[in-house]
Amino acid sequence: MSMNLSELLEAAGDVRVLGGPASPDRVVIAWVGGDSRTSEPGELFISRAPSVDAAVAHAIDAAARGAAAVLVPPLPAALADRLAVEASSAVRLEAAVPTEAGARLVERFAGDPSRRLQLLAVTGTNGKTTTSWLTRQLLAVGRPGEGPVPVGLIGTVSVHDGRAMHDARLTTPDPFELSPLLARMVDHGCPFAVMEASSHGLDQGRLAGVRLMAAIFTNLTGDHLDYHGTMDAYAAAKRRLFDLLDPAGTAIVNIDDERGPWMAAAARGRVLRVSAGDASADLLVRERDRTIDGTRLQLTGPWGSGEAMVPLTGGYNAMNAAQAAAAAAVSGIAWEAILEAMAGLTAPPGRLEPVAGPAGGGGPRVFVDYAHTDDALDRMLAAVAPLVPEGGRLVAVFGCGGDRDRTKRPRMAAAAARHANLVVFTSDNPRTEDPERILDDIAAGLPAAGGPQVRREVDRGRAIRLAVELAGDRDVVVIAGKGHERDQILGTQRRPFHDVEVARAAMLELAASREATP
Repeated sequence: MSMNLSELLEAAGDVRVLGGPASPDRVVIAWVGGDSRTSEPGELFISRAPSVDAAVAHAIDAAARGAAAVLVPPLPAALADRLAVEASSAVRLEAAVPTEAGARLVERFAGDPSRRLQLLAVTGTNGKTTTSWLTRQLLAVGRPGEGPVPVGLIGTVSVHDGRAMHDARLTTPDPFELSPLLARMVDHGCPFAVMEASSHGLDQGRLAGVRLMAAIFTNLTGDHLDYHGTMDAYAAAKRRLFDLLDPAGTAIVNIDDERGPWMAAAARGRVLRVSAGDASADLLVRERDRTIDGTRLQLTGPWGSGEAMVPLTGGYNAMNAAQAAAAAAVSGIAWEAILEAMAGLTAPPGRLEPVAGPAGGGGPRVFVDYAHTDDALDRMLAAVAPLVPEGGRLVAVFGCGGDRDRTKRPRMAAAAARHANLVVFTSDNPRTEDPERILDDIAAGLPAAGGPQVRREVDRGRAIRLAVELAGDRDVVVIAGKGHERDQILGTQRRPFHDVEVARAAMLELAASREATP
């Protein structure tokens, strides 16, 4: 595939042509790339360097490898002169924010795939993965008369291109991966695609080239402040999702969250307000019954009212399911079909995922969850605590990542202590930080007296086995923090580690030891 540079630039917005060996209408682009080390003849190279000096160096390298055009940020005169001399073989382009202009160029080169299917995106601190996962399942029902359809998915856990599922690399891929992936979904017959939009991805302009027909905001709580600095900056990054919404699209906003109305105010087009308690909301969701195995919901909105038994543990999943239902409804799926399909929904891996115990039963109920912020841990444990069988205890296992926001460590400890009867705190991904220092930070948030039983175990595998061994048959154990992840980062090395597998082995060992005991 190739495209005339002038045609490409029509999609880029504010891009200046600085000069080159030929005018853009006479230059054919064979590829759009962002890594000068792999540049090829005929490429349009997009600089993503953090400094203007590096941007020029990379652009010169790309031109030397045959790039037909290079896009850089505004340059001081001396660097502009150097670029003109040392990259004279390429058309030189300038954009105020090359990453955003580059995203639009990549999208156009890929054939504008986000405009050839209905793309829905979910942002928020918690619930992105579950909401997008549920939305995909409901969209797959298809519009009336259409029947089941393939639906694309891009998220933290998995990527599905309409034909096959793959492990995800980033929650929100960069444009050089994102737009070709969307194009593949179009080729595979997907009328819809759902993606998670991370604050990092939004802040870095990775989504600047796409068009959304639905934008979903779940909630906002403290996270990633090591990157954003302040909650206001973090919120502003999330709010950028609504800049991408088509005027004919719909913003689906959780107005129970403090930032919800503020997010809704940024939306173009229709706003659909979702609430679990505000009767004035456009879509009202109420819990009718809740057990350890699922929740019966009543949904009342523009499409009518009805009940659905959703087989997901945790009361906060009521909002996730309601927003997924709204996303499917605004995409043209029949309301009755949505309510029927909700009974068959499954949660994504690592989101209160039940761990299968021994075939004969016995032992505690064990779940693995990705909750890795204080708010997520608090909400998840608050939802599970009332579901613990009478006479049983809630056992919480959690840790905190190294080389990340230290301020949330004592808050996570306090959240666990509020709800659990036994807290086992341990390592998450220590990375290059001393694991014992991480545990010291966690311990600072635990009550000095009058709180739950507490056990400290720096080795995560031993901590999980300890929790299972200490739990009785009526107890519920929740292992939080890593969820679907299948490795643990110690220092700079990754080692295989999956909470589900470790917990299942511990449960089988416990059952075997009981059988061996006379």
